[in-house]
Amino acid sequence: MRRRQIITSLAVCLLVLPAMAGAQSVSYSVSMPKPTSSLLHVVMEIRGAKGAGADIAMPAWAPGAYTLHWAAKHVQELTAEDGDGQPLEARMVGTGTWRIRPAAPVIRVRYKVYVGPSAMNDTHALIDGTRTLMYLVGQAPYPQAGALTVTVQAPAGWKIATGLDQTAPGTFSAPDYDTLVDAPIEVSPEIEIVPFDLDGVRYEIVIHARHNYDTAVLAGDTRNVVAEQVRMMGGAPYKRYVFLFHGTSGTGSGGLEHLNSTSISFGRYTARDRQFYDTFLFGHLARVLPPVERQAHPAGDPRPVRLHAASAHAQPLRLRGHDELLRVALPRALGCVEPAGVL
Repeated sequence: MRRRQIITSLAVCLLVLPAMAGAQSVSYSVSMPKPTSSLLHVVMEIRGAKGAGADIAMPAWAPGAYTLHWAAKHVQELTAEDGDGQPLEARMVGTGTWRIRPAAPVIRVRYKVYVGPSAMNDTHALIDGTRTLMYLVGQAPYPQAGALTVTVQAPAGWKIATGLDQTAPGTFSAPDYDTLVDAPIEVSPEIEIVPFDLDGVRYEIVIHARHNYDTAVLAGDTRNVVAEQVRMMGGAPYKRYVFLFHGTSGTGSGGLEHLNSTSISFGRYTARDRQFYDTFLFGHLARVLPPVERQAHPAGDPRPVRLHAASAHAQPLRLRGHDELLRVALPRALGCVEPAGVL
């Protein structure tokens, strides 16, 4: 009996090993050797490419932005080589697609991408996935399924903040491409992190640039708004959430929500302007929970609907408006209304 079990186990291993050996994987290395150039240097490594070669593409979309940005036009000096450093043909075959030929066990694609001085300068770098990281095309035009890693080679003394899971210093992982690009990465020597916990979830307020805000007050107000939203939505669908606050010299503010993070710009010296503070704080923090929108994929996309994930290809179907969140969460978080009877 034991002998039969051993033989069966060996047979299973022999069947599984070829599949494992042939599995495709993608990893990235991002560096910024000269931040003032606003050029990010990217190395994309593909292992186990199938077929005659590999198609890679730069997205024209961004999760949550509902607009096209055509980042491919900012790609420079793209080259490809095999694992031994021998050059491979890399030819642009579409608006944002390159074809690498021939196939090789290891394909390394090197390119630079211009992100602009607001996204990258001598004080910080914002790595926006869909404007920086190309994807291996699987079932065209969608990304190949599978986990990915990205390693950020930051300048000495710079810190890294992101909603992605860290697997090693400077290295982060994601279960698929949609998740990877739905988590911006902030890199800066001026990062200030203010954490707080709520119902077993870790929240991090990451502030880039100097400012005149009282971080204790900001953290308390943020916690109140988040607590109200979590109560309204019946719980948080994540174990960690990151607020990426980008301080500007102006008085405007803006924000883009992601899977377990949100990127918010704010006037860094406007803490004493109560009207601006309320608009900035509640206008953007009242959108942090992904269940506010149910995501539906376009026709033809074979992947299942993701209820709590802002898929990079998703079309939003509003379930509960942000106006309602503002109407209820703002006064309740400020203690202006009684809890009973609001909803």
